[in-house]
Amino acid sequence: MEIRKGELKDLDILTEFTSNVAFETEGKRLDPETARRGVRTVLENPKKGVYYVAEIDGKAVGCLMINLQWVDWQEIYNYYIQSVYTHKDYRGRGVFKSLYHYVYNEAKENSASLRLYADSDNLRAIEVYKRLGMSVADFRFFDVEFAFTS
Repeated sequence: MEIRKGELKDLDILTEFTSNVAFETEGKRLDPETARRGVRTVLENPKKGVYYVAEIDGKAVGCLMINLQWVDWQEIYNYYIQSVYTHKDYRGRGVFKSLYHYVYNEAKENSASLRLYADSDNLRAIEVYKRLGMSVADFRFFDVEFAFTS
Protein backbone atom coordinates (compact mmCIF):
# COMPACT_ATOMS: atom_id res chain seq x y z
CA MET A 1 0.00 0.00 0.00
CA GLU A 2 1.22 3.45 -0.87
CA ILE A 3 0.16 6.67 0.86
CA ARG A 4 0.50 10.00 -0.91
CA LYS A 5 -0.95 13.49 -0.86
CA GLY A 6 -4.04 13.97 -2.97
CA GLU A 7 -3.69 15.70 -6.31
CA LEU A 8 -6.07 17.28 -8.78
CA LYS A 9 -6.07 13.99 -10.73
CA ASP A 10 -7.89 12.49 -7.70
CA LEU A 11 -10.80 14.93 -7.91
CA ASP A 12 -13.39 12.39 -9.13
CA ILE A 13 -12.52 9.62 -6.69
CA LEU A 14 -12.18 11.98 -3.72
CA THR A 15 -15.55 13.53 -4.56
CA GLU A 16 -17.06 10.03 -4.65
CA PHE A 17 -15.40 9.09 -1.35
CA THR A 18 -16.54 12.33 0.30
CA SER A 19 -20.11 11.74 -0.81
CA ASN A 20 -19.96 8.17 0.50
CA VAL A 21 -18.67 9.37 3.88
CA ALA A 22 -21.55 11.82 4.26
CA PHE A 23 -24.14 9.18 3.40
CA GLU A 24 -22.65 6.28 5.39
CA THR A 25 -21.94 8.27 8.56
CA GLU A 26 -24.71 10.85 8.64
CA GLY A 27 -27.28 9.71 6.07
CA LYS A 28 -26.75 12.89 4.06
CA ARG A 29 -26.90 12.99 0.28
CA LEU A 30 -24.54 15.66 -1.00
CA ASP A 31 -25.14 17.76 -4.06
CA PRO A 32 -22.52 16.29 -6.45
CA GLU A 33 -21.41 19.64 -7.86
CA THR A 34 -21.10 21.24 -4.43
CA ALA A 35 -19.05 18.29 -3.17
CA ARG A 36 -16.86 18.45 -6.27
CA ARG A 37 -16.23 22.18 -5.82
CA GLY A 38 -15.43 21.62 -2.15
CA VAL A 39 -12.91 18.87 -2.89
CA ARG A 40 -11.37 20.91 -5.69
CA THR A 41 -10.98 23.88 -3.34
CA VAL A 42 -8.94 21.77 -0.93
CA LEU A 43 -6.83 20.22 -3.69
CA GLU A 44 -6.04 23.66 -5.10
CA ASN A 45 -5.48 25.40 -1.76
CA PRO A 46 -3.51 23.43 0.86
CA LYS A 47 -4.32 26.10 3.47
CA LYS A 48 -7.88 24.75 3.40
CA GLY A 49 -6.75 21.16 4.01
CA VAL A 50 -4.75 18.29 2.61
CA TYR A 51 -6.06 14.97 1.31
CA TYR A 52 -4.07 11.79 1.74
CA VAL A 53 -4.81 8.89 -0.57
CA ALA A 54 -4.14 5.20 0.02
CA GLU A 55 -3.43 3.21 -3.13
CA ILE A 56 -3.17 -0.50 -3.75
CA ASP A 57 -1.79 -1.49 -7.15
CA GLY A 58 -2.27 2.08 -8.34
CA LYS A 59 -5.95 2.19 -7.36
CA ALA A 60 -7.22 4.71 -4.78
CA VAL A 61 -8.89 2.66 -2.04
CA GLY A 62 -9.14 5.14 0.81
CA CYS A 63 -8.51 8.68 1.93
CA LEU A 64 -8.55 11.12 4.75
CA MET A 65 -8.24 14.85 4.93
CA ILE A 66 -6.57 16.98 7.54
CA ASN A 67 -7.04 20.62 8.24
CA LEU A 68 -5.05 22.66 10.65
CA GLN A 69 -6.31 24.54 13.66
CA TRP A 70 -3.93 26.93 15.39
CA VAL A 71 -4.08 26.68 19.19
CA ASP A 72 -2.85 30.00 20.50
CA TRP A 73 -2.51 29.06 24.16
CA GLN A 74 -0.34 26.04 23.32
CA GLU A 75 1.36 27.55 20.28
CA ILE A 76 0.77 24.38 18.28
CA TYR A 77 -1.40 23.12 15.48
CA ASN A 78 -4.10 20.52 15.85
CA TYR A 79 -4.23 18.25 12.83
CA TYR A 80 -7.94 17.54 12.51
CA ILE A 81 -8.61 14.32 10.64
CA GLN A 82 -11.82 14.27 8.64
CA SER A 83 -13.35 12.79 5.50
CA VAL A 84 -12.07 9.34 6.43
CA TYR A 85 -13.14 6.74 3.89
CA THR A 86 -12.14 3.25 2.85
CA HIS A 87 -13.76 1.63 -0.16
CA LYS A 88 -16.04 -1.21 0.96
CA ASP A 89 -13.98 -3.83 -0.88
CA TYR A 90 -10.86 -2.87 1.09
CA ARG A 91 -12.19 -2.51 4.62
CA GLY A 92 -10.44 -4.56 7.26
CA ARG A 93 -7.17 -4.52 5.32
CA GLY A 94 -5.37 -1.76 7.21
CA VAL A 95 -6.14 1.11 4.83
CA PHE A 96 -7.10 3.60 7.54
CA LYS A 97 -4.32 2.34 9.78
CA SER A 98 -1.77 3.13 7.07
CA LEU A 99 -3.26 6.56 6.42
CA TYR A 100 -3.36 7.27 10.15
CA HIS A 101 0.27 6.30 10.72
CA TYR A 102 1.37 8.47 7.80
CA VAL A 103 -0.42 11.52 9.19
CA TYR A 104 0.59 10.64 12.76
CA ASN A 105 4.26 10.72 11.78
CA GLU A 106 3.82 14.02 9.95
CA ALA A 107 2.05 15.59 12.95
CA LYS A 108 4.73 14.28 15.31
CA GLU A 109 7.51 15.74 13.14
CA ASN A 110 5.72 19.10 13.29
CA SER A 111 5.04 18.94 17.06
CA ALA A 112 1.31 19.06 16.39
CA SER A 113 -1.54 17.20 18.05
CA LEU A 114 -3.86 14.85 16.21
CA ARG A 115 -7.64 14.99 16.61
CA LEU A 116 -10.76 13.77 14.93
CA TYR A 117 -14.49 13.88 15.42
CA ALA A 118 -16.31 10.55 15.58
CA ASP A 119 -20.06 10.20 15.77
CA SER A 120 -20.87 8.59 19.12
CA ASP A 121 -22.92 5.91 17.33
CA ASN A 122 -20.02 4.90 15.08
CA LEU A 123 -18.76 2.27 17.52
CA ARG A 124 -16.71 0.37 14.96
CA ALA A 125 -14.70 3.47 14.05
CA ILE A 126 -14.29 4.43 17.71
CA GLU A 127 -12.78 1.03 18.48
CA VAL A 128 -10.35 1.42 15.57
CA TYR A 129 -9.27 4.84 16.85
CA LYS A 130 -8.73 3.45 20.35
CA ARG A 131 -6.67 0.52 19.01
CA LEU A 132 -4.44 3.04 17.24
CA GLY A 133 -3.72 4.74 20.56
CA MET A 134 -6.18 7.62 20.43
CA SER A 135 -8.16 8.40 23.56
CA VAL A 136 -11.59 9.88 24.02
CA ALA A 137 -11.35 13.59 24.78
CA ASP A 138 -13.72 15.14 27.28
CA PHE A 139 -15.13 17.72 24.88
CA ARG A 140 -18.62 18.31 23.62
CA PHE A 141 -19.00 19.21 19.98
CA PHE A 142 -21.40 22.07 19.23
CA ASP A 143 -22.42 23.41 15.87
CA VAL A 144 -24.87 25.50 13.95
CA GLU A 145 -25.40 23.91 10.58
CA PHE A 146 -26.68 25.93 7.65
CA ALA A 147 -25.78 23.62 4.77
CA PHE A 148 -28.38 20.93 5.52
CA THR A 149 -31.38 22.85 6.81
CA SER A 150 -34.85 21.46 6.12
